Amino acid sequence: MVYRGRALEIYTYPFTGAKLLQQAGWDVMNENLVLANALSPETDRMRPSLVPSLLEKAALNQKYHSKYRLFEVGRSYIECENEFSEDRHQLGVIFYDKSESPFMEVLNLMGDLLESLNLNAQIQPPNPKFANPLIASDWVGRHPNEFLDIRVMGKSCGFIGTIHPLICRNFKIKGNLVMAMLDITDFMDRPIKDKTKYKPLPKFPGSTFDCTVVADTDVPAADVLGVLRKLKLKELEDTRIVDVYPLSETQKTVTLRSWLLDREKTLSPDFLKSAEDQIVAVLDKAGYPLKQG
Repeated sequence: MVYRGRALEIYTYPFTGAKLLQQAGWDVMNENLVLANALSPETDRMRPSLVPSLLEKAALNQKYHSKYRLFEVGRSYIECENEFSEDRHQLGVIFYDKSESPFMEVLNLMGDLLESLNLNAQIQPPNPKFANPLIASDWVGRHPNEFLDIRVMGKSCGFIGTIHPLICRNFKIKGNLVMAMLDITDFMDRPIKDKTKYKPLPKFPGSTFDCTVVADTDVPAADVLGVLRKLKLKELEDTRIVDVYPLSETQKTVTLRSWLLDREKTLSPDFLKSAEDQIVAVLDKAGYPLKQG
């Protein structure tokens, strides 16, 4: 988070109050985890989630900065009949930009994090059949389009999403706020097999290819990216989403950047033209034509 994401670590109190939870539109109030001798009404109970605390800090920082990146590794507390309270260890990330949406930056960062942890993880559109334990499906702050589930070993344990303007308005946040949450409780103490593969630095230069395609508004950008992830082209090292821009109420554009590299030789102009044509063709076949004009 610090090195790759250029984010600053923050610490927030594990206590919260009913007022903040209501302001965040959070329906879990933790009434059974109210402190007997609270310092103030604002800190009279254990927090059920990091989300309200991060929203509060996001509102504070946007008063002084037009752009910032913050993260916290903390605990939330879930009411439990058998053990009174269940502690959940979570990673919370917030990126704020007053003028542009940092959604793609957070998506790429969390993808890199999950890959570096060698976890069997997927970032995918939410499935209504499976509830996300970190966030209610009807939470007011959940964006209808820019929201993705994080699944680790087949289990939902996080999300990436733009905070809905209605909640931003409650905190007087003017701009674009993107949040990612990852519950690490179930695997933080589990030994993870190191599957890291080391490669020598390339001796030959690579090449990047950018293309912008048109997709329906309700199609997640991750679906467009997934098409190229399945392309069988050994020289295609990586593909990332650079930008998503609305064209109309029914369509949007998705800009992709592909990195081409051959570790044995310099890529020829003919090969680059052929590879670019393959990328455009497979996207067009999947229903994402190249933007014209």
